[in-house]
Amino acid sequence: MNKLSLSMLMSTLITSSVMASSNGKIETSFTGLDSDGDELLTSSELEGTSLAPYLENIDTNGDSAINLSEFNEYVKANTSKFSEDVIATVDENSVEDAVSVEKVDDVENSAMVSAVVVNFEKA
Repeated sequence: MNKLSLSMLMSTLITSSVMASSNGKIETSFTGLDSDGDELLTSSELEGTSLAPYLENIDTNGDSAINLSEFNEYVKANTSKFSEDVIATVDENSVEDAVSVEKVDDVENSAMVSAVVVNFEKA
């Protein structure tokens, strides 16, 4: 029993030290926290981290988990709490999201233009 308690304590200490830098800023990105890779941060994944108390604030859709979009929005709104590396990762994700949306828009517009041309030719 003592070994289990000691290992849990050590795990918590290691997680806490990984989460915060010497200046108190959170240095772990979304993917660094998402231990099971399901693209959601749950209370069990955040347990012992400096983000745990903010779960309800970050979780804007009320599903008791933090998705990438919610995490990115929180980081953008609270940059003073995060290291430059985490902020840079969020900025990269935002650029990738914008490019993905643009590609989807292009495909949808292309399909719409094709449909208009076909309908025009029929007329």
